[in-house]
Amino acid sequence: MNPPRPEKDRHLVERYRRKAARYDADWARYTVGTLRRSLEHLSWQGNERVLDIGCGTGEVERLLLPLLPELRLVALDLSADMLEIARAKFSPRFALRWLRGHAQHLPFADGSFDVVLNLNAFHYFDHPVETLREFRRVLAPGGACVLTDWCTDRWRFRAIDLGMRLFDPAHHRIHRSAALRETFAAAGFEDVRLETYGVGWFWGMATVSGCAPRSSELAPRERNAAPIARPEMQHGRARAARSGRVPST
Repeated sequence: MNPPRPEKDRHLVERYRRKAARYDADWARYTVGTLRRSLEHLSWQGNERVLDIGCGTGEVERLLLPLLPELRLVALDLSADMLEIARAKFSPRFALRWLRGHAQHLPFADGSFDVVLNLNAFHYFDHPVETLREFRRVLAPGGACVLTDWCTDRWRFRAIDLGMRLFDPAHHRIHRSAALRETFAAAGFEDVRLETYGVGWFWGMATVSGCAPRSSELAPRERNAAPIARPEMQHGRARAARSGRVPST
């Protein structure tokens, strides 16, 4: 279990209270670029149970739901101000639930979701292995987790990481891409895949994906859950982009 971090969380909530009103306008190009690239790591049957951890202003939901309206989606964020903006973007016809909560203490039963997304937030989380184990806990057997964040493979992000550690009380660490992959494996994910890329000339990104163990690999007491339709993990961008399910960048 991850220990509480009230002081860091207070700083984080206050920052996004100040940023919320202008967040979409200020970060539009970066947000769309990283989210689309992240979603290309999955193909969809269309009725998956999806948890978006750190949903912000709901841009993942804005990209997915018009194309896949039968998704059962829970969007969780620590910032009530960001959630307020997100809620205003959607009609009640979608099976979409907004929830204020903590990424490291998820208020869901084991095996509640087929897909877990965590996009552009992992640098805030202390105890990365334990956090990913919490993500895996709420996945059904064979379910998929996709994580995207900055990485320190580019020198400028090593400098940014140092500056944020010195001056940003909410910050934990920007990881190297290889360390993110190793953290996925240490947290018990399998079929772990890594993609590194840039968004524009500045942003150095890593997307890591992996699957929770399938029921045949679980202890006998864990095998009673009904099988799910596992979202297919993709090796690269092309297949997912050609499917038409997620717009290509």
